[in-house]
Amino acid sequence: MKYCVVPLGGCPLNIPLHLLRDRRVLKSVFQDAGFRRWPLALSSSDALQLLNFAMGRKQIPAELHPISYKDPEAFPKPGTAHLFKTAELILVEMSTPIILSIDDIILNHNHFNNYLKAASTEDPVEIQRSLMFWRYEGLQMQNETRRVDLSAQILDYYEKKQPRNEFLIRLVRDTRGKSLNSAEMVRDLNEVRDALNLPMVIILHHYNYMPGARPVSFPPSFLRDLKATVQELNVPFFDPAILVKKHGTDVAMAEDMRHYKKEFYNVVADEYLAFINEVTGKPDVAA
Repeated sequence: MKYCVVPLGGCPLNIPLHLLRDRRVLKSVFQDAGFRRWPLALSSSDALQLLNFAMGRKQIPAELHPISYKDPEAFPKPGTAHLFKTAELILVEMSTPIILSIDDIILNHNHFNNYLKAASTEDPVEIQRSLMFWRYEGLQMQNETRRVDLSAQILDYYEKKQPRNEFLIRLVRDTRGKSLNSAEMVRDLNEVRDALNLPMVIILHHYNYMPGARPVSFPPSFLRDLKATVQELNVPFFDPAILVKKHGTDVAMAEDMRHYKKEFYNVVADEYLAFINEVTGKPDVAA
C-alpha cells in the first residue's frame, strides 16, 4: 500500500477508494483500527463523531450503533487511536448538511430510514405513511409543527400496540433534525484536522445532475456552503462535476442521475488517485 488515508464520507468517496484499495494503492486507517467495513459519514458533524468514536473519545450506545454505522460489530480495537495520526491524508465528502440525532448521537439517514421501514412493515399503511412524512417533513425539512403533529399520531398508535416497541417509541419521541451552516461545518472539520494534525482535502458533493451535466444541489444552498467551507478551511478540493461534464451523463451517471454507473467508478478512482498524488506531492504513484 502506498497511501494510508482517513476517509470521512459516503459512497461517492468510499467506493472509488475501495477500488484503489483493491489495486493495492491505498488503505483506510479504519481497517487497522478494527472496522470490518469502512464506516460512512454523511455530514461534517457525523465525520467528527465517527473520528471520536473510532479513537475511543466518544461512546455510542449499543442500541444506536446499527442506525449510526452499518456494522453493529465494528467497534474499534482498544489502543489503536494513535494509528489515525499516522495516516497521510484526511479525505472528506459531505453529502448533506442535515443531521438527525438523538441524545447527542448522530444517526445515519439511510440506516435510520431502513430501520423505520423494517419496524413498521406489519403496521397499517396509514402509520407507515405517517412515519415517512414524520422523517421527511418533520426531521429532514425541520418543520416543527409537522414533527409534533405526526409524532403524536404515531406515538398514539405505538404506545397502545402490544408488544410495545420501546426503541421505536423512543426514536419517534426524541429524534430531532438540524441543518448545519457553513460556520458549523468549519467548526466540525477544524476539530477533525486539529485532532489528527494531518492535511485535509474535500470532495464536493452534488445531489444529482440534469441532462447536459448541470449539477443540482440539495438543499439549494448546500453547494454554496460547501465552497464557503473549503475557502474558510483553505484546503484543496475536488469537484466531480468537472469529471461528469467531461465524459457526459450518458457515460458517467446511472439512470437516477444521482449515482455513477458501476463501470465509471474506475474512472473516478483514477481521478481521485491523481488528485491525491498532486496534493501529497507524489506524482509518480500509479495504480
